[in-house]
Amino acid sequence: MNSTRSRTAAPPKRPFLMAAVASILFCPPVLAANQNDVSRWIGGTASAQPQGFSRGDPLTLTWSIVPDSTTIFGAAGEPTSGSGLVALLDAELGSGPGGTDLTLRPWFSRFSDSFNRFSEVAGLTYLYEPNDDGNTVGGIAPVSPFGSLGVRGDVRIGGHPVDGQSDTNILAYNYFPNNGDMVLDTDNSNLFGGSNSLAFRNVIMHELAHGLGLRHVISTGTGGGSFLLEPNLSTAFDGPQFNDILLLHRGYGDVNEKSNAGLGNDTSALATDLGAIVSGGTISIGNDARDLVVGATEVDFVSIDDTTDTDFFSFTVSDAGTIDVLVEALGPTYNAGPQGVQGNPNPPQDSFDASMRSDLTLTIFDVDGTTPLATINNGGLGDDELASAIALSAAGTYFARVTGVDNPDGLQIDTQFFGLTINFNASLGASPVPEPATAGLFAIGLVISLFARRRTA
Repeated sequence: MNSTRSRTAAPPKRPFLMAAVASILFCPPVLAANQNDVSRWIGGTASAQPQGFSRGDPLTLTWSIVPDSTTIFGAAGEPTSGSGLVALLDAELGSGPGGTDLTLRPWFSRFSDSFNRFSEVAGLTYLYEPNDDGNTVGGIAPVSPFGSLGVRGDVRIGGHPVDGQSDTNILAYNYFPNNGDMVLDTDNSNLFGGSNSLAFRNVIMHELAHGLGLRHVISTGTGGGSFLLEPNLSTAFDGPQFNDILLLHRGYGDVNEKSNAGLGNDTSALATDLGAIVSGGTISIGNDARDLVVGATEVDFVSIDDTTDTDFFSFTVSDAGTIDVLVEALGPTYNAGPQGVQGNPNPPQDSFDASMRSDLTLTIFDVDGTTPLATINNGGLGDDELASAIALSAAGTYFARVTGVDNPDGLQIDTQFFGLTINFNASLGASPVPEPATAGLFAIGLVISLFARRRTA
């Protein structure tokens, strides 16, 4: 039985941390020097997956809330009993018009917003399944029936009493893939029924991450960060943070992997369209991966999940001209380590440089999507690649491709965030040009915007 459970530890020395969340019930082997790898879903979903179930492939999951009285197996040492989650939330937050349509409950958005946030930052799609047939949650393998359209979700959520209500107890637990079922401790009515929606949602999102195969990470000390997958509930941030999103991309790719009906952007025919660039204009993507802290509305993350990944982007120009294309290897440096097990509760943390996970290569293609105009790999790990003054012979749609070669250091987390910036200047006479003084001022500003390094150390 693979599940995680949410339990407090000694209060961490970090401000705004509340009741702790989660120690792993069955801790898997550490597959890297300072990170647990992702145990992604490999089958058993209600819907077919166009790319399959390999690492970096996008994933569509359905989710449902089990009816009250659904039997929940006591996976965290609590007695087996019936779910009472709906009744608890109705009593604490209101039932709205009542009835079987849970989307009309005032508390439903706490769940849907949590699922939607994961869909915004990675190659994940969550669809609400309004039906749930009440099969037992948990128990012997298979832990729970697989999801089935119109029957039950892939991820099923219930709640029953676990170990009482205090600031040092289990708040929730979750099963690992190929499951994703979540059990909330209904003893904790002060949390799940309280007005603090952020605390509620961070618990939900923490457990969702376990259901995607992510395990706990410890990050402390001078280079420490604050992450959703740490074993302590925090309301100092909203939703997945840098390291959490890195691991989501490791398992399920970036948001562009679910484009084109789930086929991704691995070929020029499926390229992510960056739109038109006017003369003197710039387009850019991937810039939210520059900082360790992730805001609640930040969604601009693109990555190469490993050596097999290829990302194509298209852009359109209305005249002949030249382009400068910059690919930046993005990511801060921070401490990270797996959560310990009994006998070794605090294993060493290593310094993790997220900008040196893959050696990136940039290729620019002509309008046919196959003829290379330039291929640039002048730097190594952590270095940017710049294609300067690449001539475009006519108006049309051109392509940029980003690939990478994994860091050979033995660390299996080789997902590389990157930023892509393209500047276009039409040929003289092809379109109106600014007056000399204006042009000179613009050129200075362009150099600053295009080449300034904004990476967080």
